[in-house]
Amino acid sequence: MHPHLFAVDSAPPTLADIEHMHTAAEFQLPLILTPEYTERLATMNRVSRRLRELGYQVYHEQAMPTDGSTCPLVKVRPGRAGSMRALQHLAGALVEDRAQGVKYASIDGVRVHLGALQ
Repeated sequence: MHPHLFAVDSAPPTLADIEHMHTAAEFQLPLILTPEYTERLATMNRVSRRLRELGYQVYHEQAMPTDGSTCPLVKVRPGRAGSMRALQHLAGALVEDRAQGVKYASIDGVRVHLGALQ
């Protein structure tokens, strides 16, 4: 079973179960597959598949980001697509956060983080 999933009738993980983790940020609450969560997963997976079909390398997916965002997060690199042009066309626009040095796009409610060109 996935380390963050547990049967509903079993006890949740204890601190002893997670003592291999070094910081509180490494611990994620166990996932419960609610209708909202499964819909977020489905949307995130649909967007990730579309990006892979366009040639992008998806290197991180998170249905429930821990950064306070309310939408799923997918991180991509150009891969065989070679540029961000197709992604910009798909999303309609890119947002650049110069302070953090990153670009974002929103596709079907999924935040797509654009990694550096290789």
